[in-house]
Amino acid sequence: MPTISVRFFARHYDATPWGHQSLEGVIEWPPSPWRLMRALISTGCARVPEWAVGTIPPTALGLILKLAGTLPLYRLPDAGLNDNALLIHWNVALDDAELELLNELVSNLGCLGRAESWTECKLLKQDEIPDEKWAQPCEQSSYRGPGWEQVPLMAPVNADEYLAWRTEKVEAAKKQKSDEAQAIAPFPDDLMVCLQVETGWLQKHGWSQPPGSRKVLYWMPSEAITVAKPIDQQRHDVEPVEFMLLALASGSRARSVLPLVTKTLPQADLLHQALVSWVNEFASYKAFELIGCDDAGQPLQGHKHAHLLPLSLLKEDGHLDHILVWAPGKLGAEAQRIVRSIRNTYMKGGVGELSIRLVGGGDRTIADRDITELRPIIGQYEVWESVTPFVCPRYVKKRGKNTVEGQIRAELESRNLPCNEKEVKIEVLLQESRNLRHFVRRRKNSAPPQDMGYAVRLTFGEKVTGPITLGFGSHFGLGLFRGC
Repeated sequence: MPTISVRFFARHYDATPWGHQSLEGVIEWPPSPWRLMRALISTGCARVPEWAVGTIPPTALGLILKLAGTLPLYRLPDAGLNDNALLIHWNVALDDAELELLNELVSNLGCLGRAESWTECKLLKQDEIPDEKWAQPCEQSSYRGPGWEQVPLMAPVNADEYLAWRTEKVEAAKKQKSDEAQAIAPFPDDLMVCLQVETGWLQKHGWSQPPGSRKVLYWMPSEAITVAKPIDQQRHDVEPVEFMLLALASGSRARSVLPLVTKTLPQADLLHQALVSWVNEFASYKAFELIGCDDAGQPLQGHKHAHLLPLSLLKEDGHLDHILVWAPGKLGAEAQRIVRSIRNTYMKGGVGELSIRLVGGGDRTIADRDITELRPIIGQYEVWESVTPFVCPRYVKKRGKNTVEGQIRAELESRNLPCNEKEVKIEVLLQESRNLRHFVRRRKNSAPPQDMGYAVRLTFGEKVTGPITLGFGSHFGLGLFRGC
């Protein structure tokens, strides 16, 4: 009888119940059984190799249908910003293969709700399940009395019940329509197909609620969602941070409208322009680490100011979904305030705005612990390979210090990284360089001496801490490396 733990490590959860608009402010809490099943299926299709061919294996089919046929129980954490986990328990027996698969799906479940609802999930052992009060379906429990209230959630119907209902509806539709294919089109073949239908399909066939779904009432503790305590207006000292992570989102839920990774440089440049505009508007000269200049307007030296590094963290599909603001010299209170104030940016070559949300910020320990997707960028590795092309900051020569390798070593030295031949081996990867040829390598008012990018592998004699960004445009995402 499995129980999973869900922790929203960014302390943010955003999910809209079926039939409501996001601007209404209605929250689906706890996450409905229908949402949970769709999230597990989506994770399997994206992360499990055996599902990549488009056919769900029998073990996976059995697991999903078992869970879908059982209404889960919920142990809800206290309302407000806290580190407590949401527990979800299904009172159903799973075999070893199904438990192993569930553990794999849960471990790879990146978000639950909107994209910024980042999760850290795990399958609990039986002795890890605390004995506390659980939110239960009303149909499985008696009246709870004071301190409890009913909330509606959407859940799948039983698979056999759906097939019986579908048979009845299909037979009736065939009698009304001469075209058999047209008659059965609005009715998915089975419950598994129902769980995977998209909004466009529902609209096309006139569904106001997904087929195979039902509304279920749950008993939930009244204090599960409460008004937050008033914020203490007293200003406290803000500790400098090395990292701040921003999430990108568009008005459409489709990732295809997010910026392409090849637009890394112009996308970072647009965000930089927005940050500089805020600095100028509020005369926030203390936020010098954002604009790269000191009080006298002179460029800062030593690469200690902010780097804007666009990243694709959620999926490797060629689209940017986050921007890491990294300052080796750390971001002070004023710089943090300005980064938090940014609400939108634009997409280079795209249409409309991109919204920006702060995922979190802190030092290296917090980022490495709580945002595991960042580890290849900020972690410690001996081998580092290009994520974005390295662009030489000077004209390339055949010999001397201005060869490609010589310029890489000079860049490493400027960032106090191991740079001589005994400390690091440098390889230019020809095929990988061709794969990176479509990256934009020019800024609006600045271009490299030679418009050419290289994929590079750096092999150090000992582990080196990231991020590593080298060369032209390295403060805006070019020359970014990934540990491997």
